Amino acid sequence: MSKVRISPLQFGALIIMFVISSSTLLLPTILAAQARQDAWISAVAGVSISMLLVMIYGKLGLHCPDQTLAEMCESLLGKIAGKAAMLLFLIYLFIITAGLLSQVGMLASSPFLTLTPAPVVNIFFLAIIVFAVLLGLETFARAAQLFLPFILLLILLLIGSLMPLVQGHYLLPMLEYGPGPVIKGAITVVGVPFLDLAILLMVFPSVDDNRSAYKMFFGATAIGGLLLILVILFSTLVLGPYLTSIAEYPFFTLAQKVNIGNFVQRIESIVLTIWMVSMFFKITICYYALLLSAGQILQLRSYKPLALPVSLIIIILSISLFPSSVSFWEYVGDEWTPSVFLYGFVIPAVLLLVAAAKKKRGKMPAADKG
Repeated sequence: MSKVRISPLQFGALIIMFVISSSTLLLPTILAAQARQDAWISAVAGVSISMLLVMIYGKLGLHCPDQTLAEMCESLLGKIAGKAAMLLFLIYLFIITAGLLSQVGMLASSPFLTLTPAPVVNIFFLAIIVFAVLLGLETFARAAQLFLPFILLLILLLIGSLMPLVQGHYLLPMLEYGPGPVIKGAITVVGVPFLDLAILLMVFPSVDDNRSAYKMFFGATAIGGLLLILVILFSTLVLGPYLTSIAEYPFFTLAQKVNIGNFVQRIESIVLTIWMVSMFFKITICYYALLLSAGQILQLRSYKPLALPVSLIIIILSISLFPSSVSFWEYVGDEWTPSVFLYGFVIPAVLLLVAAAKKKRGKMPAADKG
């Protein structure tokens, strides 16, 4: 397959979009149910732990700067074990892409497009994503870089407008139920979305300077994590832990609370814009990684011929995997982190250990593009 190039800044924009997309809607409710008023502590702990994951991903990318995660599996683990790991990773990409698309359909068709069936929303949204991926990584990476400043500005404006509504007592008493719920919440944060960042190793080889890409991996993840912490913190400070835990989408509820001089109020459309744009880029990254992985497994010159058949599978999975929002919430809250642990930690960690051992024995070059 032909090599494509993006800048470290574009790589960082993709990472931030990836982190803040679905997490800003899912995590406030899940963490409030798990850790109550200590949800923000879980968020801080989870983001901090996740930086260690990014170190693993970044080091792995530096060891194999010209290979995607799928290619690393075969080159480091051998033909049989490598193919098995590649197939496992491919299955994971199918599940996460379909799950994210299912979330788009559930959200868009519930409070906003009440007369539009979720599958219709899924089909139209995926059609745009397919078009973006067919245009190429450089195109949608440039688009992410263009949209990111506006998304960050909207988030900060929303948080700033909520300042008069803050109730500090909602954070008290701290650690009322002990460290257990906080730890459980932190584990959830690591899984949603940070274990999924392993997918960005499918993009890492396309960054112009891999040393800068390594630094950007850390910086962009930290920025995305900070925004996530702020959303979770303000959800608790404004809505309280109980209302946050029972609200399906607290981020939208926060937007409904905004009222500046009876002039600026009920700005749910801003939140919807933030979420739809960031979600578009996250699913686009996952779909691109899916097509690229499948193309590399099948040893195709281009992944583009796979776009149509893979899209049909994704649509079917997005409808069948999560038939209701209840099943979706239960899976994300209770099962996603254990499920993704293999793909987001075990496989990258094993690959890093093997790469380091081979480098030490002189069986692989310490290649560096930067």
